[in-house]
Order: sequence, then structure tokens, then C-alpha cells
Amino acid sequence: MRGWRRLRSVLRMQDGRIVEDHRVLDPLEEDLRILAFSRLGEVILNPDDAPMQEVTPEEELILRRLIQRLRA
Repeated sequence: MRGWRRLRSVLRMQDGRIVEDHRVLDPLEEDLRILAFSRLGEVILNPDDAPMQEVTPEEELILRRLIQRLRA
């Protein structure tokens, strides 16, 4: 079916409860959203964690801001 977008709905659960329900329009944006809620996302958000190797402080700040926006 050309011209139709394939829509998926994603539920994110925590402790047996739905904490988020959204539609996926862009698979790449969904990959970023998954990163935002991953262990790596948690580490990036925590300014008290040791800096990641191979990532400059400026790059980490950019990642932190992106993840904060995706979690909002």
C-alpha cells in the first residue's frame, strides 16, 4: 500500500503499570526514545557519574539535553 504510513503504538510499562503510550511515526526517533530510557540514558543524565571515555564534555552535554527533551 503505497502512500500509507505504517503506524505502531508503543506502551512502556513500569512496575506493571502503563507509564507511556505513544505512536511511532519515525523509527529513528523511536530509537532515540529507547536510548533516553536505557541504562546509557540514565548514565548520561547523571552529571555526577564519571565522564564517558571517548566523549567530550560538550558532546555529553548535547546528549543530556537531547535525552531530557525526549523524556519530557
